[in-house]
Amino acid sequence: MVIDFNRLNTGNSSNNTVNKPSVAQNQPPSSGTGAAPEAAPNKPAGSGESVQLSQQAQALKQAESRLNDLPSVDKERVERLKAAIADGSYSVDAKRVAQKLAAFETQR
Repeated sequence: MVIDFNRLNTGNSSNNTVNKPSVAQNQPPSSGTGAAPEAAPNKPAGSGESVQLSQQAQALKQAESRLNDLPSVDKERVERLKAAIADGSYSVDAKRVAQKLAAFETQR
């Protein structure tokens, strides 16, 4: 919402509108200096504000972007496994699978 500060409380009552409260009435009490707060120039919301990320946050953002660039599936490994299964050279080490399952169950 844009407020035209130049037209607030001008005393022109010929347009039959209700006088709007001044900006100073909507602000918290001043620090006691007696100076009235000045209205800010008309700027889009958020202009003049800045945010600075810490080095750690910047590093995390870079790491996240690098991870997003990586494929979620290692297609080369999948193709090797498919080929090994297809030609019969893929073997399952049952003892290793059992050890991994037991280790997983004890971690929960």
